[in-house]
Amino acid sequence: MERFGTYPLLELTCSPLSVGVYSLGKEAENRRRVAGKLLNEHNFCRFDFSGALQDRQLSIRAFDSNRNEKWRKTYLIQDLSNLRQTLRKAKVLFPLLAHSCSAR
Repeated sequence: MERFGTYPLLELTCSPLSVGVYSLGKEAENRRRVAGKLLNEHNFCRFDFSGALQDRQLSIRAFDSNRNEKWRKTYLIQDLSNLRQTLRKAKVLFPLLAHSCSAR
């Protein structure tokens, strides 16, 4: 969701493998859902961070219960306005976190 003056808001809902599959109903018509990303089956998701601190990438991947990748979406730091400023602040406030993230 785009928000004026700040970074876009991303939301991911991913249910545990040990519960039933949700029956969508009206939720199937959610206009904010990213087309082609709905998995109405048992699934799990994974976040992968890569790249140098100033060129960070976030890859979100969804898998079915058999570990088959169903979709992947990668966001570049440039896709998220104000993220560079947030990372600079994080590096000052949490130097260990910034170091461990850049070590990958």
